[in-house]
Amino acid sequence: MFYWVLPSRCGGSLVNNYFSFRPVNNADVLVELLAIFSECGVMPMLHVPGIARYVIDRELRPRLIVRIDDLSEATLMIGDLRVIKQLIGFTTRLRCRHGTCQFRGDLALLDITRFSMRLPIVIKVRINGKSLVL
Repeated sequence: MFYWVLPSRCGGSLVNNYFSFRPVNNADVLVELLAIFSECGVMPMLHVPGIARYVIDRELRPRLIVRIDDLSEATLMIGDLRVIKQLIGFTTRLRCRHGTCQFRGDLALLDITRFSMRLPIVIKVRINGKSLVL
């Protein structure tokens, strides 16, 4: 399943401090894209859990921002400490302090689990020296 990535104020099925995520209606993608632009005032990004994040350009084509399946390290911001139990299965190293965890492990599986179990986790990765929030 694909998800639209919107500002958190726009609402969705999964919301964190940075973004809200809405499932993509595959039957009418273009109409849905324009409705989201009209409602939120921004062009949404496209997120494929466990695979990649894309930005929609001016010609309405997806452009790759980051491949998630290539990554194994991230900083996680966790709102609820009970979520940490869910992370144990796909981590090789997890160090947490004050709601922020340094994660090393299967980031693609973590991303898929975040959507399937609706876990309120913010994933930050560093790519080419820049920090990116997923």
